[in-house]
Amino acid sequence: MLAAVPWIAVALIVYDIAVFGFAGAGVAGAQAVMQSEIVTIPLMSGARWSLGVGDAIVLLTLVFLFVELMKAARRRGISITDQALSTIILIICVIQFLMVEKAATSVFLFITVAAFIDVIAGFFIALRPARRTSKPQARASQEASSWPSDTATQGSQLGQGSHG
Repeated sequence: MLAAVPWIAVALIVYDIAVFGFAGAGVAGAQAVMQSEIVTIPLMSGARWSLGVGDAIVLLTLVFLFVELMKAARRRGISITDQALSTIILIICVIQFLMVEKAATSVFLFITVAAFIDVIAGFFIALRPARRTSKPQARASQEASSWPSDTATQGSQLGQGSHG
């Protein structure tokens, strides 16, 4: 059951802990937390590269999205439980983005988009095996239904060729 839990939920939880646990009031507090630096690294060019909380959450979300896509592709389709949980996470993200003031940040929008991509990719991956099995059956039934007409056409073409 734990394998069915969407990893995007972890990114959502990390975001919520960051903004509700450490931010001041409103969007300004959430944005201040997202912009606060975790680490600053001097580069050989002399510039300093800094990683903010928001950047780290977006990076974490991208890694989790990759894991979700690999998990779905590896199983040759995804389970109904996994797909349902991913859809629930997407619904939670959309509601939180629209209704909660501290979720009105670009970082949270990226988490929501990652949840959307996870759900849509899950549907396409789930449909892939169904299309593979239905095409040969459709082709076989099409060949079976057109078989007598093909024979009649070939016979008439042979008859025309021998008279010509």
